[in-house]
Amino acid sequence: YPLYTVTIGESGRIRTSFHTPTKQRRELAHPVKLEPFARPMYFQPRKQMSILSMFMNPMGLMMGVMFLMVFVLPKMMEGMDPEEMKKLQEEMKKNQADQ
Repeated sequence: YPLYTVTIGESGRIRTSFHTPTKQRRELAHPVKLEPFARPMYFQPRKQMSILSMFMNPMGLMMGVMFLMVFVLPKMMEGMDPEEMKKLQEEMKKNQADQ
């Protein structure tokens, strides 16, 4: 609501004035009708459910990475040359022996 001033004199006379944003004062006639500038928002609207938001949270990203490791990496290993596969196996054995 805007700023209103109600002044009651000694004689019982009532004066109502309205203060504008430019600091001007304007007298109002009686009865005074008060109207709000805008409707107050007491509640925040709830976020809408989205399928993308389910996958973009940390748990969804970890599940996606695990899915790739379980299903996609073995398929990639099948397409490798037998020589490269032997080299990788030897390196893995070497790394296990170092630990």
